[in-house]
Formats: sequence, structure tokens, C-alpha cells
Amino acid sequence: MSIAHDEDESLLEEVLHLEALLISYATGGAAKDAEYQALRQSLVHNITRDKLPDFVRRCRDLSQFWAVIRDKYPTYKERREFIRESFRPLLDELELADRSGAITPISKALEAFDPDQVHLIWQKATSRTTSDPEGAITAARTL
Repeated sequence: MSIAHDEDESLLEEVLHLEALLISYATGGAAKDAEYQALRQSLVHNITRDKLPDFVRRCRDLSQFWAVIRDKYPTYKERREFIRESFRPLLDELELADRSGAITPISKALEAFDPDQVHLIWQKATSRTTSDPEGAITAARTL
């Protein structure tokens, strides 16, 4: 099974998928080793090595992961908490990156912001309110 980065599954979605798969496996649920290996392989090549949880970097298959988690975290609750906390820094970073798509256009607009021009257009709009209401509206929309 090959996991490719495309529009259907972003890096963030892959990490969330892997986290869910590991939680399911660690708490007695079903998980396919081939799916884990494909996700792991994809993420190892697409995420800075130090961002992935240590056990994902070290465990090449689910049996290796099981050997790490079964004795160290005997309860399902402890296993869920451990996995979630291990993925939290990476997920926080990826979620921030997903939201940052708006940063570039806003930054460009702020760089082009000219307070003198805004003031001039505002003066134009307010001066036309009684003599040319449509012109006032047009000037206000320009802002």
C-alpha cells in the first residue's frame, strides 16, 4: 500500500491517520501492519526526523511498536495518553501550517497599506455624503 501526498490526504491527515491507527492497535482494535508501514515510510520521508515521535522512527512494524508499548503502558488509557502526547508537538505544528495559508495575502495587503491614502479616500467619502451619496458609497467601498 502506497500513501502519496495529494489533495485527498494532506500531511496533517496522514499524521492523524497514523495516530488513530496506533491508538486502535494499542487498545485492542484492528490495524493493518502494511498500512502502518506505508504511513510510517511516507512520513519518515516527508517530516523532519526529530518531529516524528521516537517510537515511530524506531518501530518499522506494529510488532515492534507493540513490544515498546505493552509493558511500559499496561492500561488502554495510559497507551492513548502516551500516543496522543507523543504526536501533539507534530500535530500542533502541522495544524498551524494549515492555518497559515491566509498569512501571505494578509501580509502583502498590510505591506501595501498606505494610511495617507486611506485618510484621503475617507475624506472624499464623508464630503460627498449629502451632495453625492452614490459617490460617497463608491468611495467607502474603495476602502
